[in-house]
Amino acid sequence: MPQLNQVCTAVLVALFSAPAPANTEYKDSVPIGFAEGLLIGPDFGKPTFYSDIVDGFPLLDFPKQFDLLGSADLVFVTRAIFQSSLGVADSRQALADQLGSSNFALVPGLRDPSESLGFVPLEATVLPLEFCHDDFGSLAARFRGSGVGSIVTVDHSLTSPSNSALCSDYIEQRLERVSALEARESNDLKSYQPRMVLPQPLSGGRMSYGQGVSHSSGGSHAESTTMLVTDWSMEHIFKHFADQISAQGWVLRTQSVTSERASGEWENAPEAPLSLTGIFSIQKVSESEHRLMFRMDRNLYIQNSGPGAPILIPNNGG
Repeated sequence: MPQLNQVCTAVLVALFSAPAPANTEYKDSVPIGFAEGLLIGPDFGKPTFYSDIVDGFPLLDFPKQFDLLGSADLVFVTRAIFQSSLGVADSRQALADQLGSSNFALVPGLRDPSESLGFVPLEATVLPLEFCHDDFGSLAARFRGSGVGSIVTVDHSLTSPSNSALCSDYIEQRLERVSALEARESNDLKSYQPRMVLPQPLSGGRMSYGQGVSHSSGGSHAESTTMLVTDWSMEHIFKHFADQISAQGWVLRTQSVTSERASGEWENAPEAPLSLTGIFSIQKVSESEHRLMFRMDRNLYIQNSGPGAPILIPNNGG
């Protein structure tokens, strides 16, 4: 990977022996897992690498499945990097349990990616963990999958994340921000979007995701877009998502599928008096690239001038 070459100019070794005495600086090469760990999280300055725990990092008990690969002094923070035999999600939980038993308080985070709506990857990104302690400062942990488990990176700062005197003050501030954000999202139409999980790559086939997922929304509409690179047929792609949308209470009204594009229109009334129209579309950009879009519009009930029930029309005014 090109990024690894930026981190390590020497030859990377794949295995690492037992740690040397404290604060032992790496000289010529570092383990590949250690180099991968350096790529997780921000770069705070010119680093110094160590094969053991750098001075200033709290001497804590970490989960027994964690093997130390090394540490780094990044000027403003110190970083410890571990190879875990556990998967990403299990490593995250094990670290949360271990640090909780060491009286580090877990700082509330944002919504779990596994609860995301709109287009979401098959394996949702695992959120970082943030901890604070009145005496030891703050810790930020990030997780990355590897061939034999996961790489866990833990950054330590002597100050609390908000430079507050007390960890409890910062947690209270974070809870207020999270609550305000959730309140705004609950009043936004995007909270009614169906969850559309991107497909599993075919064995031996080409499939990848580019440009990420983008969202936009307003009082009367919400939209998600992403790019999909695949060798699936247009019919195959459309059915993959159409089945998911319909399974979440949306009623398919019309559909059109050709070799170059596909679209379907759904309706849903998640709660009275809200009624929604959803349009899912696929546009073929190149031989293998496809632009996916799902747009919801709030339907408006407009009373007919004559006798009879109200007329339901989609609000497509943006």
